[in-house]
Amino acid sequence: MSKPQGSNKEMFDSTRQKFIEKAHDRFIAQGYMATSTNDIVHDAEMARGALYHHFKNKEELFKAVIEDKIHQLQTVLNEQMEKRVHCGISNPEEDLLVSLDVIVDLFKDKSYRRLIVIESLVALPHEQRRETMHDYFKPIVMHFFDQLNITEKATPEVLEAMIIGLIGFMAESVRSFEYMDDDTKQQQHGEDIKQAIRYFLKPFIAQYSN
Repeated sequence: MSKPQGSNKEMFDSTRQKFIEKAHDRFIAQGYMATSTNDIVHDAEMARGALYHHFKNKEELFKAVIEDKIHQLQTVLNEQMEKRVHCGISNPEEDLLVSLDVIVDLFKDKSYRRLIVIESLVALPHEQRRETMHDYFKPIVMHFFDQLNITEKATPEVLEAMIIGLIGFMAESVRSFEYMDDDTKQQQHGEDIKQAIRYFLKPFIAQYSN
């Protein structure tokens, strides 16, 4: 099938995005398992065939929702880093820690937490879920490790172990937000996670950076 061009491409992209947005709302409201493709088609007010023109099944649509959410998260991170550069306070170590702080804060938002941490457990096979998280987090962390010259001193195996450990710790920690309905408790838990990340990363950075 040839790729849509011009106004056809705009309509193609618009339709795809509408399905993603309606699926996002349904997955948040009632969960992946309880949501049917019929629900999403109904909410989008589109023909069923249009959905399958863009996504072969519900799992593929869920992955697109996750990717869209991660893109939003990346946009927030980029904006934060630009502010730090503009204010003249940017440095690789603190930029890395601030980036992770931003991620922790974003996961207080139910939509991020439910989709990326909770619903992905039932929607995606374990290996695919692990690869999705790994593929997202690794470039962020490696960018700062490169700036700190850590990649020149630490072996690939050590770097991979650090990234896997960091992803695992953050995923388990932010999942706890799901069971806290008190804003004060969420705020304190978020600060505890940020502090733990610093305890986790700072000795590693000190050992392998300049």
